[in-house]
Amino acid sequence: MPASRPVPTAQRLRPLSVLVGLALALVCLPPTADAAPRTCTATPFRTNVGKKVVYRIPSLVVTPKGTLVAFAERRRSTSPSADISDLEIVTARSTDRGCHWSRPRVIADQGTGTVGNPSPLVDTSTGEVMLFSVHRPKGGTTGHGFHLQRSTDDGRTFTPYSKAGKDLAGTPRYAGGLTGPGHALQLRSPKSPHRGRLVVPMGYKDGTRYGAYAVISDNHGTTWKVGYKATGDDGRIEGTVAELPDGRLWISYRNRNAQAPVGTGRIAAFSSDGGSSLDAPFRRAGLPTVSVQGSALALTGPHAGTLLFSSPARKDPTRRHGMAVFVSRGAKVGKTWSAGRPVQRDSRPGAYSDLVQLDGATVGILYETGRTSWKERIDFRSLRIADLVR
Repeated sequence: MPASRPVPTAQRLRPLSVLVGLALALVCLPPTADAAPRTCTATPFRTNVGKKVVYRIPSLVVTPKGTLVAFAERRRSTSPSADISDLEIVTARSTDRGCHWSRPRVIADQGTGTVGNPSPLVDTSTGEVMLFSVHRPKGGTTGHGFHLQRSTDDGRTFTPYSKAGKDLAGTPRYAGGLTGPGHALQLRSPKSPHRGRLVVPMGYKDGTRYGAYAVISDNHGTTWKVGYKATGDDGRIEGTVAELPDGRLWISYRNRNAQAPVGTGRIAAFSSDGGSSLDAPFRRAGLPTVSVQGSALALTGPHAGTLLFSSPARKDPTRRHGMAVFVSRGAKVGKTWSAGRPVQRDSRPGAYSDLVQLDGATVGILYETGRTSWKERIDFRSLRIADLVR
C-alpha cells in the first residue's frame, strides 16, 4: 500500500469554503411566501389618561424605501363625545419593519377644533407620502373642506396643515365628508386603464341620510372630482377600498349602528372603472363581524388574488374584542370569507385598525387595543401571511 501523504492546506479548506459559501447564499436569499422574515410587536401610540391624551384612529402606509409611517388622532379628552373635541393628527416612523418607532409628533392642528380621520397613501410615481384629513371647526359634526398634506422626504416632514385645504364644499350634496379613516389607495394593477389614480373613500351626511362616495384624482392630487356615490338609510360610514389583480376595486363601509347584529354591520360593492362608479348597489358584505371600522388589503406577489380584512372577531356588538384578520380568495373573492384569524394569542379589546403589506410573506396591522379597553394604546404587529391563509 502506498504511503499516505498529507493533504495540502488549500485542499483541506476547500470543502469548508464551499459550505460557508452555500450558507451565505441561503442567508441572502429573498424570503419566500412560507419563510417570512422575523415578526415583531410594538406600541407607537400610548394613551395617558392622567394628561387627558388619548390616541385613536390608526392608519398606516409603507414607503418605497420600506419605511413604515403611522398616523393617529391625539385627543385631548377622555369623554364619550371625544370624536368632536380638541383633536390633532400625529405621526410616527419605523425603519426596521415596525419593531421600533419614533416618538409621535404633531403634523396637523387647528387649536381647539377637530382635525381628524387620517387617511394616507403613497404615490409610487412620485414617492410622496400623502395624508388626507378633514377639519371640523369648533368641534362641529360637519367636516369643512378636504385637506391634503404631502411629504417628499420619506415621511419625516409634511407640508403645513394651514395650507393644505382642498375645499369641495361646492360639490353638490357632498360637502363636509369624512375621509377614511385608514389608508387610501393608488391604483397599481397593470390591467387597470386608470393606473396611477388616487382614490379616497369618504362618507357624508345629507339631512337624516348617510352616504358613501369617493374623491379621485388622475394627476397626483392636483385636482379632484367625485367618483362613485350612494345614499342609503343604513347609516353607511367609514369606508375602505382595495384593488384586486384584475383592476376591480372592492369597496366596503360600516353600518353607523354600532349595535347592528353580526353579519349586518358592513356593506360592500365592486367598481370596474377605477372608482368612478359602482358595478351594482352596495349589499351586505358577508363578513361575520360587528359594526366597526375595518381595513381592506389586496395582497400582491405570491398571494396575489387574496383579500384581507381586519376587524374585531367577537360576535357581541356591545364589546369590540379579539382583533382578527379575515381572508377571501378564489372565484368568490370579496363575497365569501374565512373565520377570522386572531392577531394575538390572548383575546383582548380591539377596535379600529389598518393593514399594510410589508413584503411577499408578511403584513403589518396597526390597531387599537389594551388590557381592559381598546382606548389604552395603538399597537403594531407583523404577521406571516402563511399563517393567515392556511
